[in-house]
Amino acid sequence: MEILQELANEYKGEGDMIDVFTRVLASVDTQQELVSFLAMPEVGSSLTVWQKAREWVPTRFGIPGKMKSTEVKELVAWLMQDGHYKYGEVNIQNKTYNTQLPFGCEGIAHILRLEVFATKGGANIEIFREIVNARTIAPTTIVLMLTFIEHALHEYSEGVYRHVEFSDTARSRLYKLILTQSNKEFLLDVEADDLTEVDIKGLESNAVATRGASPLPSSSPPRSSPIRA
Repeated sequence: MEILQELANEYKGEGDMIDVFTRVLASVDTQQELVSFLAMPEVGSSLTVWQKAREWVPTRFGIPGKMKSTEVKELVAWLMQDGHYKYGEVNIQNKTYNTQLPFGCEGIAHILRLEVFATKGGANIEIFREIVNARTIAPTTIVLMLTFIEHALHEYSEGVYRHVEFSDTARSRLYKLILTQSNKEFLLDVEADDLTEVDIKGLESNAVATRGASPLPSSSPPRSSPIRA
């Protein structure tokens, strides 16, 4: 927070500004809130992105389909538990997911494809430009897509569809929660409380193999299957 300290010194003659900077510098929680807010990507039309997520969730997870309300409630609870829906290759019949695909949720690519790339940016031109220029998808954009997906899942949390208003306040609150849960430590100094079963050793082994490096020492424990029930 050196920048804030410099700004506080620069504006020390202005009461209101120095008061704001002083409060921020004195509170780690406020600093984290500020960083979360500044890192949050701008979305030109949140409602259209949310709608894409609302359409994708029931299609991908078969909700409600022919399931009873109790079965829907159980499934949604399992998807939300430890961030299971954030993994790739989720199998709702067997309740399994690939622990080597954290943030591999297919909905991220689906929503970005429809809302950002199919329209060449459209209302979300800033995200489009960011991805094209950086040639990668920023972690904060991934978290934002998961925010829309998780909110759509919440609408079935009681076993039947229940419309939940997606206001800017709700979006910001859920975004911060997912950001915190996912342990984006380059933004927030926090411990993750979901995605605890990521196969780190398996990911490391695959990364080494991909780079053509020598195999891991034989003393390393054997890697288990990435598919986790």
